[in-house]
Amino acid sequence: MTFKTFFVKPGYLIFSGELWYAPGILMVVEPHERVDVFVSRNGKPAACVGSHGYERLDMRAPPPGLRSARHPLTAGTDEPRQRTAA
Repeated sequence: MTFKTFFVKPGYLIFSGELWYAPGILMVVEPHERVDVFVSRNGKPAACVGSHGYERLDMRAPPPGLRSARHPLTAGTDEPRQRTAA
């Protein structure tokens, strides 16, 4: 089974698979699931800004409110990091 992973960005709440996800939480989206993205105000959902089925979710270009868990700045990623000159 394939799945897609994302982190929730600050200022948003995500509803998917009958669960709410808060900022900073790693979420796993399975093929049968849908992701509803809400702007968060005072920790509560204020307005839905998008609804995305699994097929429309692109980990390379996530919708507003999500950041790919494979982002190069994510700790533990298997993607190479750029070195900076000392």
